[in-house]
Order: sequence, then structure tokens, then C-alpha cells
Amino acid sequence: ATGAPLDGKPRTDATWTHRGTRTLHKRAVRRWSHLTRLERMGARWAVTAGTGGTIYAYTQDPTATLACLEAGGLSTASVASAWLAFQGADGVLTWRHRQEWVWPLHVVLRRLLELPEGTRPGSYLHVPGNFTEISGEVIKVTVPADWTGAEGGKLAVQRAITEKLALQDVKFNWHMEGRNHHVIVSQSPRPPSKTLFSDPDVRAKVAKAPESAPVIGLSHRGTVVSVDLDAESPHVLVSASTGGGKSVILRAIFAQLLHHGAIGFVLDVKRHSHKWVRRVPGVTYCRDVEDLHEALVWLGEEGMRRNHIVDDWEEDGDPPVGPRVAILLEEVNATIKKLKRYWMRTREEKKGDPKESPAIDALADILFMGRAVKMHVLAVGQSITANSIGGPEMRENFATRILARYTRNAWNMLVPEVQ
Repeated sequence: ATGAPLDGKPRTDATWTHRGTRTLHKRAVRRWSHLTRLERMGARWAVTAGTGGTIYAYTQDPTATLACLEAGGLSTASVASAWLAFQGADGVLTWRHRQEWVWPLHVVLRRLLELPEGTRPGSYLHVPGNFTEISGEVIKVTVPADWTGAEGGKLAVQRAITEKLALQDVKFNWHMEGRNHHVIVSQSPRPPSKTLFSDPDVRAKVAKAPESAPVIGLSHRGTVVSVDLDAESPHVLVSASTGGGKSVILRAIFAQLLHHGAIGFVLDVKRHSHKWVRRVPGVTYCRDVEDLHEALVWLGEEGMRRNHIVDDWEEDGDPPVGPRVAILLEEVNATIKKLKRYWMRTREEKKGDPKESPAIDALADILFMGRAVKMHVLAVGQSITANSIGGPEMRENFATRILARYTRNAWNMLVPEVQ
């Protein structure tokens, strides 16, 4: 009658006029225990009065009372059935989302927020099923009223949310004043899943890009992602598994360089990766290992010629080395192996041929020459180890590295400094 627990043991810090903000036991309690004593007392008296009123009405007019109870029962059953159906359907549709995203985050947050055992994730954690597609305020986490986030507590919560949900470029707005303590996670717009050159906006951005900085893609808010081959990195390495878009990335960069007058060489042991460029003027397409060998040897000699021009140039401005040369090296792992085997078959020891492949040596020379000679290697492969590309020193010349559909091992191998 007074709103106190029936067993006399309070489960929360709720008072007569203030709802409970924390539990007094290690396990979570129902929402009922968080209500004020006045609210619980009112609910109990309402049920008692309703039951007494129904009994009194039955003694006065049984037929009318039973008819009212029947109608009320049907209405209540209909509402309850609809609610249960909705909850069941929602549970089935969101099961995978809760198992893959919400529950792993809850396991970490329950410890950081010191929540009691048995706390349901949905009671304090709001993560929409399509949170990766939503911009702005997307996630809300309610924290206990007695949790202050001191001694790095807030940073730990932010780190857990960011890592468990794989978020990028997010802001955390903490609301710790008053009773309802919570944090709102706001997410910046995600990059577009596909960027087409047929889009007028994309075409305009590509047209404005400097000749030495081809557009690679667009980030969120339509910001251009590019690398300046003259000022930042002369060579680009793309690592991705099958179907990861390696050829598409290289085509985007290669086509822009050709558009600005570059001479192109496609070294394609797969033979069919870039059929689109076979009849483009100014492009040499090499498919057989003999052609790849000769092309790399010639490119090495061309690089040395340009290097001498740069060395002798003493005037202001860029030395007249000639047009930019773009070398598209497909499946670098297989290419290096084929070049090694080819040279082992064809070299003649009696004529003093070197043991190492001249083509691989030429590739190393090109990679080491730098940006001044305007020769750029666009290499692609799946698992690009140091041995597969000719040594760790050759791989280090690729300052720009693009990864797609990567494994943890590939990430740690190619960009260990980024965590």
C-alpha cells in the first residue's frame, strides 16, 4: 500500500519523489523498481480499486459486467497479440545486427560503465541497424547517474564504441548534467560506395585536378582523394584480394595520366586485365614475358638517360627529361617470378650475362630514381611480400599504398605504422 517492495528489500535508490538511478545489487532489476514509491503506490491502488469496482459492478449487474469484461479482454488480447507479433518480427529481423554489433559492444561497455549483471543492451544502448548509412546523431548510450567518467573513463568508452562499431570520423557529445546522463555519437557522412566519371560533379573535379595528382576517389563530403606524384610519392602500390577492385583503381589513375600526355607501358602477365587500353595511342601493351623483359630493360635505360639530364641541369624549373612515363605493373608477384625463370632459361654464362635478371634490376633502378625523372610505377598484387617484389628496399619506394579487401596480415605487413 505504501509503494515499498513486497519483500521489504529496496532494489534501487528510488525515493518517494525521485526515480532510481542505480541498483543496490549486482544484478539488473526491472523498470518497476526504478519508479518512485508514489508511482508504485498509485499503480497498486489503481489495480486494487479496479478489481474492487469490477466485483461490485458484478454484484449489481452481472450481465453487463461480463459483457464489458469480454469486450475489454478481446481488446487487450488484440493489442497484446499485435505487440508480441511486432516484437517477434523485430527480433528476427535484427537478430544478426544485435549479435554482430550490439552484443560485442555491450560486453565491453558493461564493464566500463560498471553496469549490473543481467543488464539488457537495449535498456541503455541504441544502435540502429543501418547505423553505417546514417549521418549526424546516430548512436546513443545512456550511462548511470553515478558514473563520472573520471580517470580516462570517457576516453575508454569512446575508444570501445569506435573500435567495436568500426566507426570513422565521429564526434562524441557528453551530457553529464542533470539526471539523464548519456553520450551522443555523431557520424560524418560516409564516402560514396561508387564514384562514376559520368557524374558531372566528378567529371569537374577530375578536370580541375593537377596533371601530377590524379584523382583516386572521393571521401565524405565529396573531398577529393589524390596523391601528387611529383611532390609526395612517385610510385603507387595497390594490394587487394581477388575482386577487390585492383584493376579499376589502376585504370582510374592510368587513364588520367594518359589524358595529360604521359607515355604508357602496361606489363600484364594476366594478358587481359586492361583490354580497354590496347588501342590507345602512346601505350605499349606487353603480355608475354619476353616483351615484359625487353620493355623493362628499355625503361631502365630511359631512366638512366633522364637521370643524367637531371644531373646536368643547372637552370631553374624542371629539367627537360621528356613526357611523363606511367608503368602499369599488373600482378607484381607473378611478374617477378616469371622474369626470374625467363632469365634463368635464356642467359648465357659464357657471354658473361649477369646472374640476376636485368629486367628486375631495371625495375629497381626506376623505383630508386625518384620523382625528378617523371617515371612512375603503378604496381598491383595480392599478398605483396618483400621477397615477391624484389626485396624490402624496393617495396619501401612505394610511399603510397592502397589496400582493399585486405587481411590483418597484409595490413600489418604493408602499413604497420597505422593502427
